[in-house]
Amino acid sequence: FADHTEINVPTTVYSLVQMDNMESQIIAATEESLLVIEFNKKRNTFNIIKEIKIKLNGVFLSLIDLGNNMLLASNLFQSVVINLDTEQIAFELNGYCPIPLKDGRICYIVNEDFIKIVKLNEIGYEEEIPLVKEKFGEDEDISAINLIRDGVQLKNGNILLISMDRTITEYDLELKQCIQVIQTKIDFMDTCYELKDGRIGITAVDNGNIFLINRLSNRSDNQLILSGHNNTVVKILQLENEQIISAAYDGKVKIWYKLLDGNFNCAMTLHLFNDYIRNFLFMEDGRILITGDDKTLRALGVKNYIGNFTIEFKPGDKKNKIIKSFELIDNRIN
Repeated sequence: FADHTEINVPTTVYSLVQMDNMESQIIAATEESLLVIEFNKKRNTFNIIKEIKIKLNGVFLSLIDLGNNMLLASNLFQSVVINLDTEQIAFELNGYCPIPLKDGRICYIVNEDFIKIVKLNEIGYEEEIPLVKEKFGEDEDISAINLIRDGVQLKNGNILLISMDRTITEYDLELKQCIQVIQTKIDFMDTCYELKDGRIGITAVDNGNIFLINRLSNRSDNQLILSGHNNTVVKILQLENEQIISAAYDGKVKIWYKLLDGNFNCAMTLHLFNDYIRNFLFMEDGRILITGDDKTLRALGVKNYIGNFTIEFKPGDKKNKIIKSFELIDNRIN
């Protein structure tokens, strides 16, 4: 790690995205606004150049870049598309858990019965896929849709959804039907992510573990657990070199490297915040931009590390102390 940079923000940032059509700009979502942040590579600085006030229900937990538009999803099941030029709501989805598809369409959950797929630029275009109904409890049938927490489009084009009922459900968009339901023992599943080897990384509320599920295996031992965080893991991301970055409410970022047997070992722990880490973004310049509850964004450069190191520094620590810690690690590795 190197190139440590901080930026103060008016309030807690819950989600981040780097603009595809303008790499120097980052969109940050707070509880009531979108911040447009410009990154100056030469000066290594971040500056807030615009604030777009938005009045919606809840906190923006998800941001999806749609070019001049930005899709926002809140924790209270509201999803809207904001035009960044007009600063107005351009489109509202009657549902939640939006998932961007590779062909530009948007998939989301609606009406407790369907996955709906829309094209935002084509009025009237939509497809529907019925959701699987599962029996929960002794006397009543409840639609699994009531319990959906997160979803992702897999590399094979299918949609995968995780539910609070401990199930992972896979849907074929071409066949428009469910093709697999995996029953797990994971309570309160929260986020999901597909790794490069096809396994699914699952995080859970009030649980510091990362669960790696092999959805192609019917064996009882199709799950690996990465233990290390002390609170809810808010996000995981895999880099091109197959290392995993994770961040959690314990204020720590962890780097995991892949072993020959497919398991992962923690290579580095960074204790960056006294309070919650809310989200992070892997930037085009190879750094991670991390947001926490102390109203700061922190950018740190990523390198390949082998070994097990822990660096502890608090929000008030000086930059030269942080960089000296990283130089010490470089010397020990090289």
